[in-house]
Amino acid sequence: MIVYTGPWWLTLTRGVLSLVFGALAVILPGLTLITLAIVFGAYAVAGGVVAAIAATRSAPGTRAPHVWEAVILIVTGLLALVWPAITVLALVVVTGVWAIVSGVGQLVFGVRAVRETKAAWLVVLSGALGVLFGILVLVRPGAGIAAIAFLIGFYAIVHGVLLIALGIAARRVSTTRP
Repeated sequence: MIVYTGPWWLTLTRGVLSLVFGALAVILPGLTLITLAIVFGAYAVAGGVVAAIAATRSAPGTRAPHVWEAVILIVTGLLALVWPAITVLALVVVTGVWAIVSGVGQLVFGVRAVRETKAAWLVVLSGALGVLFGILVLVRPGAGIAAIAFLIGFYAIVHGVLLIALGIAARRVSTTRP
């Protein structure tokens, strides 16, 4: 079975992390830009670690997209943690590229899994949202950091809810399979 998630609890964990990060970005938009860069860096590294773990637990032949996503997330997160002041200047571009790359990876998984699970539409929807969000961020960088913080938060919340739903769906499939 080709499923994006790997073990269901990894997807659920990633969804919860995304939800928490998104809620903080929306509820506390007054965070300093440096703090936002650090929080984003930690979130990206955590998501990358979860994607890397999922890669090690995925079926042979389906690991490459997980590895690609893990590398991009971990590198992006580490750059944000090491150089937060520079990251503030590049946050819009980094966020846009990250969302597009992550979204494309999810679209690839979703298309692959569409014949095998009803939950594949969640991956496709999350991937499409990521690509759309990334393009919007790259096209309109002057919208202001408060607006960007809100958009990041909104995207992370929706992404988190979709990953949580996917984790729950994957758990149901794993408990009903022989």
